Amino acid sequence: MWRVAAPSATRDAWTDYVWDGKPDLGPHLLPDGRDILDEIREGRAGELPFPVQARIYQGKRINDMLWTGGLGMIASTALVAVLNDLGVAGYATYDLDVRNRDGSPLPGFVGFRTTSDTLDTDITDLGRGGSYIFYTTDRVANALRDTKLKLDITPVTPRG
Repeated sequence: MWRVAAPSATRDAWTDYVWDGKPDLGPHLLPDGRDILDEIREGRAGELPFPVQARIYQGKRINDMLWTGGLGMIASTALVAVLNDLGVAGYATYDLDVRNRDGSPLPGFVGFRTTSDTLDTDITDLGRGGSYIFYTTDRVANALRDTKLKLDITPVTPRG
């Protein structure tokens, strides 16, 4: 089992979700009580009553996953293409407006979420609820390591 995450050194791009009227401190709730960040993580940003952006606020190095501080995942379309070519199961993507620090568009990125929490799929979150990392099989990790994608891929032993 392997852990795949966005590189998170200070020089790596870190993002935050922004929208008009976002308070500095949470919880960030809709009038009906739904958590806005949960809606984004679940791929429903486009269904919110306001536009949401993932904007880089720190670092300059753009990787194939962007650090979100645990608020969901952002993946490059190059990473998604590799996963598609491998026929990988256990994830879904969604449209997400990703921006540079200056607010200009950063093309080639999508929202990314796991759809499995069990070990019987290629990608899983192991029941951790859509974190900033995913876990994968030897086959997928080896294929990703053979590419030029910029990812943090480390071996792990799953807890029972």
